[in-house]
Amino acid sequence: MRSQKETESNIATKAALTGFDVQLRLANEMLFLKQVTTSMSIENAQFECLNQGGILPLEDSDEFIDKMSVLVGDSSSTRFTSLVREVGSDPNQPHLVWQTGRVETTVVGPSHPKYTTWNQRYFVVNPVTKTFESVPSSTVKSQFFCQYLGDNLALNKVTYPSSTLYGSDEGPGVVDGVIGMSYWHVYTHSTLTKHWFAVDLGGEFLVSRLIFVGRRDCCGDRNRFMKVWIGNVVPPADQPLDYGSYQLCGEYPFIYTTGHISGISCVNGIQGQIVILENGNQAGAVTLFQLTEVLIF
Repeated sequence: MRSQKETESNIATKAALTGFDVQLRLANEMLFLKQVTTSMSIENAQFECLNQGGILPLEDSDEFIDKMSVLVGDSSSTRFTSLVREVGSDPNQPHLVWQTGRVETTVVGPSHPKYTTWNQRYFVVNPVTKTFESVPSSTVKSQFFCQYLGDNLALNKVTYPSSTLYGSDEGPGVVDGVIGMSYWHVYTHSTLTKHWFAVDLGGEFLVSRLIFVGRRDCCGDRNRFMKVWIGNVVPPADQPLDYGSYQLCGEYPFIYTTGHISGISCVNGIQGQIVILENGNQAGAVTLFQLTEVLIF
């Protein structure tokens, strides 16, 4: 059971055991990083980090940007970050969101002081101007860093999907730590309008964020307007959630983009054993729900 934040020394030990042995001290926290020296596109780099237990760095402050420049010995070249563009119900209002689920800003109009362009999905940080520039998914760097996230509480835990396609048992594959191309698919003929996927953590934990990957080959927009609920009751299959039994952790008010890593953050963390990712309703159509991987921290 984890009812409060771990000590820095415990996190450092766990991080080092998984190869995150580069420490970066900021004013309010210690970060743990891993250097990857394989040449890779930003789209593939995000999955490489997640497969190793991290995420592309969240260089969300001038202090973080400056210290990363010192760490890499380069204060002029752009670097990969985990900032992405999400699209909501209004495509003319792009949202800049860190992949842990924290919304940075909603951009309207042709420019913004910190975000010089946003026509692409992914972003690099420019350490000279301390702004973020959108880049194509094919943008390649010969080296990059991953930032440690902590223990994945969902790893190999028991899952309870609202339904499964044709009686198959794809649920365990969503929490196996392998971010491949297979995915869980809700039963197409279920009468639910809001499908869900529940993970039993095996005990009560303080949950601060959920990161998910939808179907990677197509059809990402089937996942939309999702919510994370936390409680201690396993919901009955093929039934709507009893919202009175759970606390709302956070929302994903966007239409998921295929091949994306996205997240939802709990502002102060919520204690519970059952974590549920609920899909939103797709007006005018049968709502489908497809997940490749879910990670909980």
